[in-house]
Amino acid sequence: MVGTFYAQATLTPANSAYNVNELIHQLKLSKAKAIISEKAALHTAIDAARQVGIPQENILVVEESTPEFKCWKDILVDDKEIELEPNDPGSVALLCFSSGTTGLPKAVMLSHRNIVSAVLQFNDIDGRYLSYRDVFCGVLPFYHIGYVVCSVFDSEILVGWALHCCFQYLLA
Repeated sequence: MVGTFYAQATLTPANSAYNVNELIHQLKLSKAKAIISEKAALHTAIDAARQVGIPQENILVVEESTPEFKCWKDILVDDKEIELEPNDPGSVALLCFSSGTTGLPKAVMLSHRNIVSAVLQFNDIDGRYLSYRDVFCGVLPFYHIGYVVCSVFDSEILVGWALHCCFQYLLA
C-alpha cells in the first residue's frame, strides 16, 4: 500500500467479494492500470481486467506467486535503486468506493493531506493511552477506508504498534 504512494500512484482498494461487473465499474471509474488480487478473487480480477484492457502481466497476487502470476513481493526493488520524489500533499492518494447503497458505488478521493490529518487525529486520541508495545487488531476488510487509514497508517507507520489482521470478514 505505502509503495503505491512512493511510486506516486493512486491506490483504489476493491471489495474482494465483488462480481465481475462491480469490479469493472471500479476499474473503469478509477482508470486502474494494474490489479493486486488475492487468489480467491483472481478469476474475477482476470475477467474484469480483460474487459477493461488491463494486460494479464499487470495482475499480481497477494499470496505467493503462481506459474501465471507474480506476487507483489516479486516486483520490490532496493530503496537504493530508486529516487523518491515528494508527493504533492493535495494529490489523490486513495480512491475509495462507497458501499453503493443507493446505486453504483461512488468514488471518494482522499489526498495525502487527508490521510495525514486522519492519522494525526486518531493518534492524538489513542496515542495517549497506547505505546509501541501494544498490539492492534485490524478487523475491518482491507478495502474499507477505516482499515486503510486507521489500522495501517496509525498502527504500523506512525506509532509502531504490531498489527494483526483478520484475513476473512465473515458475518455470523
